Amino acid sequence: IYKKLETIMHCPICFNMPEASIFLCKNGHPVCDNCYEQVRQNDCPVCKFPFYGTRNFLAEDIIQIIPFLCSDVQNNSVVPLQSSVENKTDSTLPIKEKIIPPRYCSGNFPCQLRSCLKELCAGRMLPHIRYHHSSMLNEVINSGRKYKEVWQLDYENDKSYETAIQISNMGLFFFLAKIDTRGYLRSVVLMLASDEVASDFSYKIKISDTSGCRTLSYKNKVLSCRENPVMDQSDDRCFEACCRDMSKICVNDNNFNCTLVIEILDSYFLLP
Repeated sequence: IYKKLETIMHCPICFNMPEASIFLCKNGHPVCDNCYEQVRQNDCPVCKFPFYGTRNFLAEDIIQIIPFLCSDVQNNSVVPLQSSVENKTDSTLPIKEKIIPPRYCSGNFPCQLRSCLKELCAGRMLPHIRYHHSSMLNEVINSGRKYKEVWQLDYENDKSYETAIQISNMGLFFFLAKIDTRGYLRSVVLMLASDEVASDFSYKIKISDTSGCRTLSYKNKVLSCRENPVMDQSDDRCFEACCRDMSKICVNDNNFNCTLVIEILDSYFLLP
């Protein structure tokens, strides 16, 4: 029941449980007091209706009796991509003292997990993934401009790897990788955001053997999850490694390391 309450009552901007005051827009969507200070002069990120300072006193009473707050929430989901090393973040804060995730834009976005493609507004995507794809969700707390993850993956033909990564100060990302029947590996990172916002984030993928001697790397700007890059054939927007290169990396075994780095670009801090 606590998990359901968390899903229902979490702030749609920072994705945390409110700790104090809860404010409502005209249509009743809640935001925590920290995020309200950021959006009070703007429209609701979910429905685009204005805020009038209305508070939800019932919800405020409920969160006081829930035996955990946002800082105590534990993520017990098991993701298919298990980290082989501890997550690393860059703690150097740029320009702003505190980095906050971008505001939601209007319209619907497709879920990119397991060919779900269910289209939802941005504020409902994380609850949808928590409920329907919890084993493929990784929620992490990050304070810097970079997020790093390393997985050890099996090199097998006709195999796919998918995971959603909710980064506290960046937003929600989808990491998709596929090895086709010929042994070609293709991978891409998508973001729950518009093209304009997603382009203010970059990602780097590095493929290496387990010893780290042989490597392949690729860097590009993050794509909006409204994009549909073709994973079954060559696409300039995706990382691609041919079967010959993958055979050299996996020459001693059928495993390889996949390192993902997501970074906030300087242009992000020029957003209004």
